[in-house]
Amino acid sequence: MNPITRFPLRGSSLGRSLLLLFVVLGCLGVSAADLESDVRAASEKANSITAVLERLAEDGEVSKANDRLLALFPEATRTPAETLMLGNMLYNLDSKLSYALHKEAFGKLPHEPLVLMEWAMEQQRAGEYNGALQAYNEYSRTYPEYAPVHGLAADCLIRLGKTKEAVARWKQSENASLGTLVELESLVCAVYFVPGQAQRRATLRAAAQKGDVDAAVRLIALDGRFERDWWNNGPQRSYLARDLAVLRKMPPSPRIKAALCVGDCLLPEQPTKTALLQILVRHGFLVDPDKTLPADGALASLLLGVAMDSKVMGRAQAREEFGAKLLASGKASKDAELLNIAANLNSGTAAMEEIEKQAWELTGDRRFAAGYLIELLANKKLKPNDPLLDKAMKQFPEDATILYVAIQSNPSPSQELLVSGIKAEYRHFSASTGLLSRPGAQTLRSYFKRLEKLQQ
Repeated sequence: MNPITRFPLRGSSLGRSLLLLFVVLGCLGVSAADLESDVRAASEKANSITAVLERLAEDGEVSKANDRLLALFPEATRTPAETLMLGNMLYNLDSKLSYALHKEAFGKLPHEPLVLMEWAMEQQRAGEYNGALQAYNEYSRTYPEYAPVHGLAADCLIRLGKTKEAVARWKQSENASLGTLVELESLVCAVYFVPGQAQRRATLRAAAQKGDVDAAVRLIALDGRFERDWWNNGPQRSYLARDLAVLRKMPPSPRIKAALCVGDCLLPEQPTKTALLQILVRHGFLVDPDKTLPADGALASLLLGVAMDSKVMGRAQAREEFGAKLLASGKASKDAELLNIAANLNSGTAAMEEIEKQAWELTGDRRFAAGYLIELLANKKLKPNDPLLDKAMKQFPEDATILYVAIQSNPSPSQELLVSGIKAEYRHFSASTGLLSRPGAQTLRSYFKRLEKLQQ
């Protein structure tokens, strides 16, 4: 049950583990058995307090959970394997601590493939491209046939201004015999996905417990569309259940009422149409005589999304009953989420282009700039020198969709434009083969091929 969005993400976990790298090393025939065994032993020890950590996380006590985990492995006696494992467990929870732990592991085991990969990715995430490149280079000297590492190194090179070397390194990734494009996509996402969802929730939950209505609304919106990576988001139901309990203790208000309705609708794993209708009727939203919508765009998006997923209403009905109201409210409030729903409901109609343009002007939100340019491109109205395209590229220099439009509309894209497109794709892959397709590295691959031709 997704919220209204034109760029949906799909399924995996928030945390990172060493599993992918274990698989990689196994495919390469790497003899890191001792380290792998030690890491697995450390992981099993951490698993002994998993239930405690999960309860703390559900209560929004992320810092306490982190401290409890670290206390299990005291710094004075912590082994390199334990340090590596802790860095991975904290990767999306505390980026500064994760960086320090992986740096410590590298200091103790500077030539271990597992450690090199993790330290390289930490540096790349921090924008330390020279250091990351050195670590990737050492890894590749030992295991030159693992393609995704060459792909990661190419990103470092392109950002260091070493364009010819970046193209050559990408070509190495294409010619290498091990690894897949999907593995590269997962690793790139691990580098550039913005972490901290759990910590943001903890901050909002603490504020909501003190009576902050705005924080309470944002808390339920975050739980309802909890992003785990570039492909996976959706209700984090264990968090929702705990956070709804907080809201039920708050003084009633229209916004709290709407948040409770949204949360109750999202709690069931697979709500039936009948069950969802009962919830909506009980709270007085969508199907009531006044066709009431939450005033907050993020909540309205979630509620309409779950209603359409559960067949309470179709897109055409939702557009007819709510489209004009959403558009008017969005324009008046400049609420990007309300305007995004209006654009979504009008997808495929003649009205969409103008809605995207107006929403961009009102909010300055990159989604509308990208959506408007995609509409122009699809309708064959876009020219390479379009002033609005130039404006969007300056306003959002690393937006993959906008750069995709710029390159697609240009019959002879320059090296500079292709380099910009490559940087944008690494930052977040575009869904360039269709607005509902899975963002992936196919477009990145095509840009490198075109760049190689220009250099010949």
